[in-house]
Amino acid sequence: MKSFTDKKKLKEFITTKPGLHEMLKVFFKKRKKKKKVAGNNLQVCYQEEVLNHEDAEGWLMEVSKGDEAALASTELEKSIESLMDKIAFLKKVHVQYAQISVEIDVFSKSDLSTMLKDICTQYEKLAKNMQNAKEWYKNRFTMLTESTAKSTYVQLLKAKTLEIKACWGMNKALGKQLQELEDKQNSDVSAMQDTINKLENELRTTKSEMAGYLKEYQDLFNVKMALDIEIAAYRKLLEGEETGSEEQIEVEETIEAAKAKEAKDEPPSEGEAEEEEKEKEEAEEEEGEEEEEGAKEEFEDAKEEEGGEGEGEDAQEAEDEKKDEGAGEEQATKKKD
Repeated sequence: MKSFTDKKKLKEFITTKPGLHEMLKVFFKKRKKKKKVAGNNLQVCYQEEVLNHEDAEGWLMEVSKGDEAALASTELEKSIESLMDKIAFLKKVHVQYAQISVEIDVFSKSDLSTMLKDICTQYEKLAKNMQNAKEWYKNRFTMLTESTAKSTYVQLLKAKTLEIKACWGMNKALGKQLQELEDKQNSDVSAMQDTINKLENELRTTKSEMAGYLKEYQDLFNVKMALDIEIAAYRKLLEGEETGSEEQIEVEETIEAAKAKEAKDEPPSEGEAEEEEKEKEEAEEEEGEEEEEGAKEEFEDAKEEEGGEGEGEDAQEAEDEKKDEGAGEEQATKKKD
């Protein structure tokens, strides 16, 4: 391939070949159109690449916000670098086409057709490369989108895992608190049970003490009743009332019955003791009234007998003295007892 730098020689060569000038004009017009179209295509591609670059930078800024998207950001940076290299290459090609010198390789008609074929093949290769670059960019963009989606899912999974761990920790803390409350409740229940047992023991001791006091009271009451009976009997004797042997026997029987009751009585419960005391008081009152009535009747009978029978006064006095002596001896023995 020869290059013609001298304009004069080029003009002479063109003038010697008729029709070549017209062919060159047509060729250069076509070439200029193709250059223009190629330049426009390159400009459009350049603008698209710039927009894609801006979109990629926007995606990179969004992805770089999270720590988990560091890998995606590095991949985006690599893709941006490769795209920048391609843009630089396309700029270089555009500049080369814009700065084509007027150097013309002149060949024969067959060489011109081959040159045109070469130019067409070069343009086809360039278009194919541009198409491949677009496809590669689209694939890369989809891959990055999928990776960002995966990173989003990973972040969501980690957040849910952290929530689950927090729930586990809360559950553990609540279980520990529940165990502490149960232990405290058990200790309180045991303390209350001890208090209840203590109070029950105190109640038992109090009941036993009350039973002892009740028994003492019953014994003292029985002694009091016996003493009251004895006092009533001695009062009758001291007042000079004459009673027969039957009355003396009844008094002795009542005294013996009171002593037998004292020996046989056991300490009853509180309610029963009160009822028994009431019954005994009523019975003793009735017995005392009956004895007083009997003593009065006997006293009246004795007076009548004294008025009707003067002869038996001495004998009656002797019997009364004997009775008084016997009553004194019985009183002495009772006091000793």
